[in-house]
Amino acid sequence: MKYNELNFLRKTLGLIYGVFLLFFPSKRMKKLPLIITLAGIIMRLWAAGIIRKNKRLSIRGPYSICRNPLYFGSFLVGLGLSLSLLPFVLALLFPVIFLSIYIPKMKQEEEDLEEIFGNEFLKYKRDVNLFCPSFKSFESSEFSMKQAIKNKEYNISLGVIAIFVLRRFRTLLIWNKEQG
Repeated sequence: MKYNELNFLRKTLGLIYGVFLLFFPSKRMKKLPLIITLAGIIMRLWAAGIIRKNKRLSIRGPYSICRNPLYFGSFLVGLGLSLSLLPFVLALLFPVIFLSIYIPKMKQEEEDLEEIFGNEFLKYKRDVNLFCPSFKSFESSEFSMKQAIKNKEYNISLGVIAIFVLRRFRTLLIWNKEQG
């Protein structure tokens, strides 16, 4: 699949996923999914506060534990939301669907990074996992909230808040109908 096709598929499935989150309720665990979701938001924020896309190869901070911490953070957010809001069968589908879309996307992006950064990227690629974090080569890095905002990292937090507010509103509407 081409880069634009993957982006379209990713955004379309993300929208469909959001609808599922709103209309297919679950009454399972609450704390663990919340912790997973918050960990994902924090990972994305941390990564967005460091990356300067296609200007400098980010290899420190979250980028020293995996090459795609933004996507790993998105995975955690989606997994947490799935576990807290979807029926278990649908929640189990999330990792399969996510990885089937994002692994090809990561591979395509790596071709661009190799072209831009050459041997520097190839060395980084040898030393750091694609997706699963490993702390064996962790290096700290400066974090910039200004950079995170420039990278529009607030969008995922607003999306998560919107999902929970809409779910709560939907639950109240259904409860009021049952009472009236």
